[in-house]
Amino acid sequence: MKKKLKLFVFVLIALFAGMIGVNALEVNVTSEDALASCLATKDNTCILTNDISLNSSIDINVNGSVVLDLNGHTIKTDANMVYAGGMLIVFHGTTLTVNDSVGTGKITTSIENDNVYAALQLTKKGENDDTNPAKIIVNGGNIVGYYYGLTGNGSNVEGNRRGNTEVIINGGKIESIMGPGIYQPQIGTMTINQGEIKGITGLEIRSGKLIINNGTIIGSSDKDVFNVVKNGNGTTTDGVGIAVVQHTTKNAISIEINGGTIRGYHGLYEMNVQENENIEESLTFKITGGTFEGLGNGDAAPYSIYVEDLVKFVSGGTYNIQINNEYLANDTIKQVKKNNVYVVEENKVLASEDDKISLESKDALPINYSLEIKVADKDVTAEVNKNVTEAYKNSKVAKDVKLLAVYDISVLDENDEVIPIEDGSFKVSIAIGQEMQKYDVYKVVYIEDGKIKETLDAKLVDGKIVFTTTHFSEYAVVGYNNVKVENPKTLDNIALFISIASVGAALTIISSKKLLKNM
Repeated sequence: MKKKLKLFVFVLIALFAGMIGVNALEVNVTSEDALASCLATKDNTCILTNDISLNSSIDINVNGSVVLDLNGHTIKTDANMVYAGGMLIVFHGTTLTVNDSVGTGKITTSIENDNVYAALQLTKKGENDDTNPAKIIVNGGNIVGYYYGLTGNGSNVEGNRRGNTEVIINGGKIESIMGPGIYQPQIGTMTINQGEIKGITGLEIRSGKLIINNGTIIGSSDKDVFNVVKNGNGTTTDGVGIAVVQHTTKNAISIEINGGTIRGYHGLYEMNVQENENIEESLTFKITGGTFEGLGNGDAAPYSIYVEDLVKFVSGGTYNIQINNEYLANDTIKQVKKNNVYVVEENKVLASEDDKISLESKDALPINYSLEIKVADKDVTAEVNKNVTEAYKNSKVAKDVKLLAVYDISVLDENDEVIPIEDGSFKVSIAIGQEMQKYDVYKVVYIEDGKIKETLDAKLVDGKIVFTTTHFSEYAVVGYNNVKVENPKTLDNIALFISIASVGAALTIISSKKLLKNM
């Protein structure tokens, strides 16, 4: 029995050790050699304890994951280092996560050193096994490169497969001195959830997929700079927040922007610089949110967004310069000027020309729909008034009942034809005069042939009668005051209390007798 108990305890200890053993090994790093060694070991967390200067680039190829915590310190290049690539290079099958637990950490090629192109690089020349992605996750730190903060390579041929990359930006700052903060010529996926990206152009993508959920992307602080050139081996565009320029590789590009701030001479700029044929077949754009700012003041007029090769892709977002209506995703999307910016949104509100009556639809409506309001003529009003009086004549809760107005509400299409709407959800607001805003209760009655078919609850909100309906026709607005109910006299209350007490006592006696009988 004791042996079995010892074995059981041993198994528990082993399981517990296994559970906690998955934690990465934390290694304090003080030198270039120590950093290279730490980054060469799978599951390590490499924590900088002082600044480090590199004489050569470091390959990170662990067939797994490794974490670099800058811990407030700096990795920089030695003044004599020369490398046409990145300081830290991530291979296929490896995930590098960059953290900065203190907040002042940096990876930098140094401003004066144009001999080292980038701070971080995805894949290396000569890689051929792209079965697993090369992956970088940035959670913090300031990553500064001379030509690129972070870059890949567009080659994807036998013997030099540089695609299948993944980048996730959750925080920190990625920037370049003389080029884009991030350059993606390769087939890969980039997701930006937070952080700041900045360069002569904030981000240039020539291949692959880009998803932006939040963060800030800035192209060039010099508002006079904008330039775009054909280039089969490098970047093409200066001065914009996001540049989308298909490469000579003609790989597909997918752009999805749900949030964030994008600004530059032009906010977002897409152009077929390489003059590729049928480029529209390999481009996908979807913009549902975000703030886009074109701030240029040079010879070329700035754009919040400029897309040469696609239409019908915008369903949301805010733009400091009005965008081309052809970009709007469908006929239920509109752009409206609010507080000196243009907001793209679903068309859910229709209003009369004088804005006294409006409806808000649960579902989006085509932008060519309009709201028509007609005030009923005297004969219809008289008939409705008679029916309203009849309906409330025996009411014990309403007094001073008043028919305030009768409206015929319709939705029209672009040909001024009435759209039959019988199954929707619409909040209707009708402005009424000051003299009508004195009632305790408001009702809206649905009228058909002068008869009351349905009564709807309504409220007075900021001088408007507000109610919800599923269809449109003639509606009458009715107001009345509540009938005051006198409180029962004191003796009546006492009598009621005695009656209740008597009933309660009787029930107690009956229950007691049943209980004794059962005992």
